[in-house]
Amino acid sequence: QGGMLFNIALFGGMAYLMYTGWVDAGSAKPDFSAVKDVPNSKFGKPILAGVALLSFYGIPCVLAGDAFIEWFGRGDQMAGFTPPVLFMLSWMFFSIGVQCLFSVALQLALASMGNDEVSYKVLRASAFIWMYAFGSSSKDHIIDLLESFDDPMRVFQFVTNFAVLFYQLNTMAAAPYTLKK
Repeated sequence: QGGMLFNIALFGGMAYLMYTGWVDAGSAKPDFSAVKDVPNSKFGKPILAGVALLSFYGIPCVLAGDAFIEWFGRGDQMAGFTPPVLFMLSWMFFSIGVQCLFSVALQLALASMGNDEVSYKVLRASAFIWMYAFGSSSKDHIIDLLESFDDPMRVFQFVTNFAVLFYQLNTMAAAPYTLKK
């Protein structure tokens, strides 16, 4: 725990220094009013579909990671772990949730610029995220089947990941864009 607390203090201090440097430099304050226009943009709805699914995983991992683990039926698998391992896993799920939420914030910030080329690139990056997530969860489901683990969220996870991935890839493929080098 000592190393983890040191990292929290270190990164908190660095965040504070970055924030004060940003304020002292007179940089523009963020304006979130443009985010409301994202659904009406050319690629906004598929981006928002990915954002919604990332939020579905991210918010519970941040607020209640241990309960989220139980919801996915993994509590029985973790029953024999020692308290330090459970503590580490709890922090790992918290970190996964934070990463999901930062990805949501980044995608919304970029998509709210009102530039179709930037939104197309955000959509492409989001589709890559969901291709990885879909492949990774498929691998996990195969392992679960081989171990005879009854995953209560298997169908939900498969359907939602596939739906978002298909929607984003279909929108991206239908767009008349050619990326320049």
